[in-house]
Amino acid sequence: MTISQDFYMFERLFRAIYMPQNVYCIHVDKAATSEFKRAVQELLSCFTNTFISSQSKHIILGSISRLQADLACMRDLIALDVPWRYVINMGGHDFPLKTNREIVQYLKMLGGKNITPHLEFVLKSTERIKYTYREYRNRTHAFVLQKRRKKSPPPNQLKIHFGSKYVALTRKFVYFALFNEVAIELLQWSQDTYSPDEHFWITLNNIPAAPGSMDKEISTISLRAVKWIYQEDIHKGCHGHYWQDVCVYGPGDLKWLYASSSLFANKLELKTYPLTVECLELWIRERSLNQSEIPVESDWYLLPK
Repeated sequence: MTISQDFYMFERLFRAIYMPQNVYCIHVDKAATSEFKRAVQELLSCFTNTFISSQSKHIILGSISRLQADLACMRDLIALDVPWRYVINMGGHDFPLKTNREIVQYLKMLGGKNITPHLEFVLKSTERIKYTYREYRNRTHAFVLQKRRKKSPPPNQLKIHFGSKYVALTRKFVYFALFNEVAIELLQWSQDTYSPDEHFWITLNNIPAAPGSMDKEISTISLRAVKWIYQEDIHKGCHGHYWQDVCVYGPGDLKWLYASSSLFANKLELKTYPLTVECLELWIRERSLNQSEIPVESDWYLLPK
């Protein structure tokens, strides 16, 4: 998980996805406040299967830093003496739409394949790799700007594909992405592209030699339920508000979220629409307890406030 602010939203998300048999790596933005970092550390200290990433990156929208944060956690996870099978990356404003049991069953059905979803509107974003991009920082902002210099062709004659930054990857594929020479050269070439996390995973997953490489049917799977402003003819509008073309869900979006086949939803804000988060939290907890194979105690249910 990559987080930078809004501790109480993170706390709700962590409670919703936590299971003792899983392992959780949390990357905290280097630019986060000391208060936020301390609160996250105190929460995670209560659990033996959670840890903060050994590397901390300053996350800048559109830069290589978001991908580097995921890779940092994956290096830490590979080094653990834990036989995990899949890694799923998340942001601090996600929320589960499926129980842990349902997610495990879902991943088992993939037969060892990775999920690196296509995104139609990203497919047309060739400008991201046509020119170089550079990070800039001042006292209050950090941002990425396009430069006039054209990029060199991708290494190893790779065809660059575009898709979602949110993926589900097998352990073998993660090892391939971290240590294979082709993957290392692609990562180096991607340093000065725009949002490389939206082409790195899916490009590697289209290499036939990559473990669990691309399956045409699986490539259409959506891990995240997202209401893009470009797709209002499909989802019939956002009942919260749009932030960077993505809907921040209001209570009026709950019915749509409940019916979604995706594993997670993005984007939620506890401070802005607390009812949306609380309703989803109650809903997913009740479903989890209904699937329990042991007797359920009454105080395991979350009581509405």
